[in-house]
Amino acid sequence: ERVELLMEAGVDQVNMGVQSGSQRIAKGLFGRRDSNANVIKAVDILVRASLKYNTSPPMPDFIVLNPYETTEDIMDSIELIRMLPSPFNLITHTMSFFKGTPLHKKALQDKVISTNYAFDYDLHNFIAHTNDTRRQITPENLYFSSLLYRMRGIHQNSQRGSLTEGELEISLSA
Repeated sequence: ERVELLMEAGVDQVNMGVQSGSQRIAKGLFGRRDSNANVIKAVDILVRASLKYNTSPPMPDFIVLNPYETTEDIMDSIELIRMLPSPFNLITHTMSFFKGTPLHKKALQDKVISTNYAFDYDLHNFIAHTNDTRRQITPENLYFSSLLYRMRGIHQNSQRGSLTEGELEISLSA
């Protein structure tokens, strides 16, 4: 009902911060309370509303290059994205640690960022962040984060951002 009221009032774009499909990361690191089933349900409501009111598809966003994520965590995100109802426009942001936050303090203590780490305002510049030596990025994290990054954009039918479902299958099996 609330989404319908918002659409009737003129909302034409909804961004939804998901951050990670890994419950370990979503709940443990980001303090998210929703299950992946609830995320899927919410995206479904937003997709149906966008189709009914002829607005832009919803924009769930995920975080890439998170040094706390394992390959399994990133795979959980990829699988969640594959399960989301379409169409939707996937957005990716590079993990950032805002000075003065508990997460910044934790990252310093855990040595996943260096003491000279500074927040970079361009959260979409994946390439620049992959070369950032002030953060810890494993080769596996870089590879699977790059798949998530390539999945950004419109998802509909078998198209997964700039990848087709077949290309994604090949990348995941490599």
